[in-house]
Amino acid sequence: MSNKKTGRIYFSLVLLAGCAAAPVETVSDPVIAGTRYRGAPIELGAIKMQLALREGAVAENVRLTLGVLASGDTARVVLSRAQLRYGGKAAELATRHATPGTAMGCADEAGALLEPDYWFNATVTTKSWSCVTLAFLLPGRKAGDALELRVEPLNVEGELVHMLPVTFMPRAPE
Repeated sequence: MSNKKTGRIYFSLVLLAGCAAAPVETVSDPVIAGTRYRGAPIELGAIKMQLALREGAVAENVRLTLGVLASGDTARVVLSRAQLRYGGKAAELATRHATPGTAMGCADEAGALLEPDYWFNATVTTKSWSCVTLAFLLPGRKAGDALELRVEPLNVEGELVHMLPVTFMPRAPE
């Protein structure tokens, strides 16, 4: 195993342990063109997408869970790149993990470590959400820095699907 891969695995374990041990976690919902999607799927033609951003006590570490469900038949979905931005800077993708999905959505747990070649790359069905969790480093991020996600067009069955920029708003404590 290469030093780079070993370092990434070690870092992901430290990051996940830090997130799990954090006393307070903030969940933020995606907002697109003024519409807030609190656990509701974002309709993108042949697919639906769910996004949930989780922040621990440290503003410099966040986890983004991304889930995709087919609207009709199965669909091959590839998201090569996207960019999470804050305070004029780009966040650094640290790790990508498989995340269990159900008929209702994505679990809040990380599974197997995946290579960071793609943000998302799977054949999705109508029965269960296909999910990944991406961990990011945001060096120098201040508590008030807003987060914005800019997604390159998704490849859905060979067709490009465009998505407007996404900002994230923290949920009120329940």
